Amino acid sequence: MVELITNSNQTMKTAIRTVCLAISFLAFACNLSSAATLYVNLQSPSPAEPYASWATAATNIQHAIDAASPGDLVLVTNGTYATGGKVMFGDLTNRVALDKAITVRSVNGPYFTTIRGNGATNGPLAVRCAWLTNGAILDGFTLTDGATRTAGDNITLRSGGGVWCASSNAVVSNCIIKSNTASAYGSGLFAGQVRNSWVIGNEASPFIGGAIANADVVNCTVVSNQAFGVVQVFSGVSHVTNSIVYYNVQNLSAGLSAQYSCVTPLPSGVGNTATAPLLRADGVSLFPDSPCRGMGTSVASGVDLFGRPWANPPSMGCVEWNPTPIFEKQPVLTFTDNPGGFTVNCTPVGQSPLTFYWYHEGMLLTDDGRLSGTTTTNLVARKIRPDDVGNYWMVVTCLLGIT
Repeated sequence: MVELITNSNQTMKTAIRTVCLAISFLAFACNLSSAATLYVNLQSPSPAEPYASWATAATNIQHAIDAASPGDLVLVTNGTYATGGKVMFGDLTNRVALDKAITVRSVNGPYFTTIRGNGATNGPLAVRCAWLTNGAILDGFTLTDGATRTAGDNITLRSGGGVWCASSNAVVSNCIIKSNTASAYGSGLFAGQVRNSWVIGNEASPFIGGAIANADVVNCTVVSNQAFGVVQVFSGVSHVTNSIVYYNVQNLSAGLSAQYSCVTPLPSGVGNTATAPLLRADGVSLFPDSPCRGMGTSVASGVDLFGRPWANPPSMGCVEWNPTPIFEKQPVLTFTDNPGGFTVNCTPVGQSPLTFYWYHEGMLLTDDGRLSGTTTTNLVARKIRPDDVGNYWMVVTCLLGIT
């Protein structure tokens, strides 16, 4: 009898435990499935909450953020987003405020999707581009024309014209941060983590400011900024790794170290070089003999600014060295006379030897007396004919790829 009761109690306890585990698993599964994707499209035909499809996408990024829950993804398609926003401190509007731990990501990257402030002028009309809370991620945007107040709290109102991060766990990745300003610190970005991003042409206070302040900087190219490239306002919070910080008025603030980075004058830290990075005409890609090629350490994550995987070891800067040909500039059409003709020129680069082929409306062109340069970077037509109208493009190949 005692044994039977013990077994029954044990069976009941086991059953209860099993039910509890099942309930716990069900709750866990529900939490996993609760993460949603919300959509943003400037041209959305019928925006409607909860913005759960492209057909009902929001036309304003902040509207989608406000409708999102922690853990959700806000997916943004092409366009320049220059309206809306939210105030987080004082009276300074942020064009987008990620005030919950969500991810806001563009569909096609920073060359197609822009978050714009109200002009790179500090003062009462300024609008910061983005504000990020702890755990928020902003991925794949151009952030431009952001600014700050000229009065009020130095940190919350006068810093981070492009991006302001509330903690070191806020992440900005695969972004172009350009032409922003701040009256205090971090004209491009204040605090947080910035990864795989190009920070260029930002302007802050010439004495205390920098393009980036108080941030963890990994695989970034920080060039052509007024005042400092990267500064440390509070001790021990700025770190520079696998990055190019060059061609700024000054590059690193006093006492700031770096590792596996290209900076002049040479800072303390392992793996650094002060040799010029040898950037191509696009401002971010590396020449084959760049001292930054393959000289980073293994903290690279995600993909580079162009969406390509990092090598092992990675390069310094925001763009991985790629031996396949790329176009530094799009083809340029020039009309000529005597007799009336035209030239089309472009500047592809890549690992030599390169071969070039010009096409017109899908047809391969060959030198025929009237046309010349069909296997060079410079296509020449000595006389314009009606059938010359149409699209021209060049195919470039090398042993390692084709463009």
